[in-house]
This record gives sequence, structure tokens and C-alpha cells, in this order.
Amino acid sequence: MFELTFDVSISSFLLPLLRGACVFPVGGEGIRYIQTLKYIQQYQLTSIQIVPSIIRLAAPLLNRFKFPSVRNCILTGEASSIDLIPEWQACVTNARIFNFYGPTEAAIFCSFYRCSDKGLKNYNGMLAIGKPMGNTELLILDEDRREVDVGSKGELYIGGSQLSKGYLNSPSQSSESFLELADKGNRVFYKSGDMVYMDGDGEIYYCGRFDNQVKIQGFRVELGEIEFLVRDKFRINNVVVVSEIKRTASELILILESGESGNNDSILNYLRHKLPQYMVPAGIIRLKEFPLTSSGKTDRRKIKELISVGVESI
Repeated sequence: MFELTFDVSISSFLLPLLRGACVFPVGGEGIRYIQTLKYIQQYQLTSIQIVPSIIRLAAPLLNRFKFPSVRNCILTGEASSIDLIPEWQACVTNARIFNFYGPTEAAIFCSFYRCSDKGLKNYNGMLAIGKPMGNTELLILDEDRREVDVGSKGELYIGGSQLSKGYLNSPSQSSESFLELADKGNRVFYKSGDMVYMDGDGEIYYCGRFDNQVKIQGFRVELGEIEFLVRDKFRINNVVVVSEIKRTASELILILESGESGNNDSILNYLRHKLPQYMVPAGIIRLKEFPLTSSGKTDRRKIKELISVGVESI
């Protein structure tokens, strides 16, 4: 279901072919997520890789589908929200569901977390990314590149034989992202930019991007925390928070995927009771449908472009 320019497409067709299995590419006709569901059912697919955004878009239709043929389901390409899992598990009752994590710079997949019926490990509603795969070493380091304690947040560094040598024709960018760590025998690790922490079971939790943090009134804010509160309380298909410069100061704007007008005041009042004042969005904007990237992810950059001109508090 992925464009060939998206790295996950490689594992989508290469692994089945190496195992002597068939590959069923989703065509360009019709609506992508509906076509994806139809292919799973029509061809009785056994293994699927899917972007969580596709499941979110298909949520109103999931009660019409059952996929008993699916044995393995990999969620990948973006952070996976736990609110999607129960309905999806009801569709793929015979499947093992995994959350895969990894950047292109480390050959896509570096860690995995298997979803359980007994509870889903998560941070702010985002599934844990689990434990490292074979030949992969994951470190969680602070700003001084020292390993943090269990339960403490830090930046994820990735090492292993699958690591890229760097960026093509960009030595300066490579030197910033691919670092030799002296206390690890001068082995090279990729500086991911992802904020994570590890629990006592050795499971790693994804907490968002360091570059998805913003400064509001001098306080550092994780936008994912606000998004989780809204998703968790209100039945809204998708939620994004962006930071906008307005009247020389940064303000947060809450973007909801909802064609209905809804009661914005109730959402803001709820957030005022749950969050400090500086984390409460200045306004709410509703979009009928969020734009997606060519790989099926929610296109945050495009959303920000759509609302950046003439944003007013609502």
C-alpha cells in the first residue's frame, strides 16, 4: 500500500518474494484505505504492513470487515495510537499485531512491540516501540551523551550492522547525525531525534520528536500530550496541535479532523482543567479531512500550511 518512494515499500514486497509468497499491491484507483481493506478480504492476505492512519480513516467501516486470514499485522510508518487497536484486533482476530519502529538511516526497522490482549504499553496513547531487533543496539542518552536511568527520558541512538554510512553528498549533515561514541568502542550510532524512555522490562516508549517540542511563554511543551488528552476524551477522528507566531508570540492551535462544527468551548474548558494555562490552545480549527503524505501518514507540514494564513482564534 506504500508508494515506491517510501522506504517501507521495500520490505513490503521484498520479504514476501524472498519467502516465495505473493505480493498484492494496492492500485491507484478509488480511495486508498478502502482499496486496502478490500484487497485484504478479497485475496485472503496472511501478512500485512499498514500505516496507522489508514486504520483511523477506515474506522467507521471496520465493523463491516473481518479478516480471519491475517496471521501477521505490522503497524509502521508513524506513531501508533492505542485507541485504534481494539477495533482493529476485532477485525484480525487470528493475527499477531506488532508495532515496528525505525528510521530510514537504520534500514527502517530497529525495534518491535507485540500488542497484547492483556494491556497495551503506551505513552500519551502512543504504543511502545518495544525492544531492539537482531543486530541492533539502542541507547538512550542525555544531552551530554550519557546513558539515562530506567524511566528517564532521553534521545534514542541507534547502532548496528544495518546502519547507513551517512547522507549522500552531505558530509556536514552526516557528521551531525552519525556519531562515534568513545565509550562504545568508537562505534558509530545514529542520533535519531526521537525522545524515548525504557521501563523495567526493557521496553522502550516513544514520547515524540525533540523537534516537535515548542517553547510557549518560556516553557517547553510536548504537543503530543495535548493531542492525547483530546483524543482520549472526545470522539474525534484525528487531532494535531501546531504552534503559530501571532502578535510576536507563539500560540498553540488545535486542529481537529471533523466536518461538524461541534462545541469548541467544551474542549477548551476540559483542557483548562487538565493542563497549565500555557499549554491550553488559543483556538480550534476544524478541517473536514486531514491531508496525507504519499505514504499515508498525516501530513503535519501541509496542515500547518493550510492554517498558517490568517489564523484566528475560534
